[in-house]
Amino acid sequence: MKPCCCKRTDTRDESPHDVSHPRPGSARGRVARPHCSAGARHARAAFGRYVAEALFWTPAALLPGPGIAWEVLGKDTARVTVTHNGLSQSVDVSVDEEGRPVEVRFQRWTNANAERTYRLQPFGGYLSDFREIQGFRLPFRVEAGNLFGTDAYFPFFKARLRAVRFPS
Repeated sequence: MKPCCCKRTDTRDESPHDVSHPRPGSARGRVARPHCSAGARHARAAFGRYVAEALFWTPAALLPGPGIAWEVLGKDTARVTVTHNGLSQSVDVSVDEEGRPVEVRFQRWTNANAERTYRLQPFGGYLSDFREIQGFRLPFRVEAGNLFGTDAYFPFFKARLRAVRFPS
């Protein structure tokens, strides 16, 4: 994982908003490239999202190894803690009876709240509609958002995959 090296383009504040560089044409089937803002706030927020998204989309990327530690929290829940370049993020994952990751939750550093104040707050989501694609079990539905597990949960990210193709 490389540190963020993008130059700051917005000098009004140090918001760690997740924005993308615009691309011409349809965004269908493309993965957005994050736009980096300088600063420790952004690095902390982006690192949390990076670890959580690894659990959502590529959990095998978080197998135990240097900087990656797992602990059992319960019968169907575990916590992974990833450390890198002075940052640390713990993310909890719950699995169903077949071992599929169905819920991901963590405390994310963000200012996505009514006060626009940076703080740790619940973030997480649900994974469902798993399908086998060339030996990989993938969620075809993902929903995630801020204030996960509270009455104020706001699922701003909702994805429904139609197809998955691997390069040949």
